[in-house]
Amino acid sequence: MKNKTNRDSFIRVLPILLVCLLISSIVCATESFPSTAETGVSSQSDVITIGVILPLTGDAAWAGEAIQQIGLYAMEEVNAKGGIDGKQVRLLFEDCGAVSSNAARAAQRLININNANALVGPLFTACLLAVKDIVNSDEMVLIQPTSGNPTIFEDNGYIFSLEAPPEITIKTLTQYLIREKKFRTIALLGRHDDQTLSMINYFKEFWPQYGGDIVFDDTYNATSTDFRTELTRIKNLNPDVIWFNGNENSGMNIVRQLLELVFDESTWIASDYETVGESLLRDFGQYLDGRFSYYMTDELSDEITQANQDKLIEEFTAWGGEITAVTLRSYDCFQILFKGMEDGAVSGPALRESLAAISYFPGVSGYTTFLKNGSSLRPSVMIEYRDGELHRTMIVADD
Repeated sequence: MKNKTNRDSFIRVLPILLVCLLISSIVCATESFPSTAETGVSSQSDVITIGVILPLTGDAAWAGEAIQQIGLYAMEEVNAKGGIDGKQVRLLFEDCGAVSSNAARAAQRLININNANALVGPLFTACLLAVKDIVNSDEMVLIQPTSGNPTIFEDNGYIFSLEAPPEITIKTLTQYLIREKKFRTIALLGRHDDQTLSMINYFKEFWPQYGGDIVFDDTYNATSTDFRTELTRIKNLNPDVIWFNGNENSGMNIVRQLLELVFDESTWIASDYETVGESLLRDFGQYLDGRFSYYMTDELSDEITQANQDKLIEEFTAWGGEITAVTLRSYDCFQILFKGMEDGAVSGPALRESLAAISYFPGVSGYTTFLKNGSSLRPSVMIEYRDGELHRTMIVADD
């Protein structure tokens, strides 16, 4: 009797549950996929649909919002010029929250339900690895701005990235520090993640190859704030150069504690652009003058790319946009995708071949040339702080 009562109760509430589920699915679809009115394109079959997977929630939401903003600008820009081969471009945005399982589901929805021609994003290595098999098996071109982890490009066919792989970046940096600066010994201290471990491994390959010696290498947890133990050990080894990476906060703490420990003034301090905020040189510039450098792989290369960037910044800010750390490369992702589609290769193997053939594309973040595995070759720029100013030198690995 009890089972019958429970069954009857369930039957009575079943219609209500179905209605709730239907409403929920409509709400989710609205949040995941902006309507055609929202993306500025009328509802028609003769459009090019680009799916964009990005974090609109969570700690990385600022980056997702920035990519969404520059994507809408790029879409309006290309559509105002007549679209691509007479077809208007439509963007569909999927929030993955920087979670790999969400990124995989987003890719499947955009491919199987929305029939996207190509994808932009997601950010972060874990999310890219989650969608890798999906896009390769479905022959779906994906381009993204920031990930160069070698695992992404192993047995890869359809993922393209504007981030130079660590192999090229570290080889270039090694040649510069050993050949140009005449350093021989180096200590390595990096944030513990897959990309940093890959970079340290390439240091171990290239630094001895060019005649140097690695006297220390270690990683730290992303939440660490006290580096005195590691820095004391490094100080006792007296390397020619100490290299570290991380974010602005860890960069500030490492430099502050390094100076507190009174490292030899001849010790060179090297890092990457992610650690260098305005406060670093403002607070410690007088102590770092003549002994500090960092490198970038998306710095401008010549007057052509500088003019392209100046024009975008002026017009995008007038449009109401805001330039962030991911804006320029993300804009180049959309522009390279549009360029690859110009001759009618709007999806699949044809689009893949079109992108693979791109060489020295003059974007707003520098030149991009794609390698056979989908990663990119981009010149690096070494930025040295001396005489109170930043001095830039473009460097390219010479073998």
